[in-house]
Amino acid sequence: MHFVNEVVRNSDNGNHTLALFIDFSKAFDSVNHKLLILTLECYGIRGKPLELISSYLSNRFQYVSINGINSSSLPIASGVPQGSILGPLLFLLFINDIPNISPSSKFIVYADDCTLCCNSSDLQHLTNNSQTVLNNLYDWSEVNKLVINLKKTKFMVFTSKRNISTDGVTLSLNNQLIHRTNTFKLLGITIDHNLNFQSHIDNIISKLNISLGVFFRIKKFINQQSSIILYYSLFYSHLYYGNLIWGHANKTSVYKLYLTQKKIIKIIFSFSNTISSNLFLKNNILSIYEINNYKTCILIFKIVNKILVSNDELMNLIFKFSNINNNYKTRTNKTFMIEPSLSKNKLNDRNICYFGPKIWNELPVYLRSITSYTSFKIYLKSFLVCKS
Repeated sequence: MHFVNEVVRNSDNGNHTLALFIDFSKAFDSVNHKLLILTLECYGIRGKPLELISSYLSNRFQYVSINGINSSSLPIASGVPQGSILGPLLFLLFINDIPNISPSSKFIVYADDCTLCCNSSDLQHLTNNSQTVLNNLYDWSEVNKLVINLKKTKFMVFTSKRNISTDGVTLSLNNQLIHRTNTFKLLGITIDHNLNFQSHIDNIISKLNISLGVFFRIKKFINQQSSIILYYSLFYSHLYYGNLIWGHANKTSVYKLYLTQKKIIKIIFSFSNTISSNLFLKNNILSIYEINNYKTCILIFKIVNKILVSNDELMNLIFKFSNINNNYKTRTNKTFMIEPSLSKNKLNDRNICYFGPKIWNELPVYLRSITSYTSFKIYLKSFLVCKS
């Protein structure tokens, strides 16, 4: 969500965005122990805590066993233990200084997935700046003994300006061109250079149809209660994941997904001539449109009630709250409204900063006034199911 909002915000300001998707070869296995300890010491971890972490990483050995025959053991001098809680945390601390490479650029890091965003109103300046940042990133990785996988590292250019060719934008590293792509799967969501998410929605439809084939094979052996469980595990999970990002995408694509969802529900619950709205109401199921509304309202509820605390500009600057009941001071009388962001281009229609306030402000006062998270989820779902 941070990535999409970064691209949309840049576009709103009249800037192009170049997104560089960095792939480090065997990132978790390449963390140098000595450098990691030095890094932790720089962050103020000293004394016994540092000794404990050092002991945790040291004296580890590995060997190969084939058909009961073992090789000699060798010490492990790099890598954080995978499958542990501490491993990902240590890796994030190790690369925590990566944004210092270019303070003017936006780094979005999740585990070993690193995305770099540069923006400019001039394509040539954007290209030059991105190349400089990439060179600095290479120098940083050399110092930290990490290897950039040039075959998997890719970049994408986003622009909202029509009739502007971006074909001349190229990046290279060590005399090897970085592959430019129009689609990239980031944390399970397929991003495209137009941000219409058509490829991602097509992938979802394909997965749903495959799951539907599986369901057909076992349908006659299960009852309706089991069918509901299977709906939420095989189908709903695909509709729910990342919906805040792609749920307001190209209307035609979302409608295709809606038709697929209707088909699935008809087959699962053995409905043939039932009116579409009754399909969802009878089974207390949210349509693809209402799933997006549900997730949007849940996010805003958490922000309003300070359940979710974030220092991201998305939360602090875009969501501007106003209380229309200024004459009353009690919390139960507050009906938080949100000041909508102004849309300067069509990309903003897919930005939660734009559609989020609209959806929230259309909720009934009694819903916006609820303070219990559990109660809000229950009443919100009932409201949206009836609405659909």
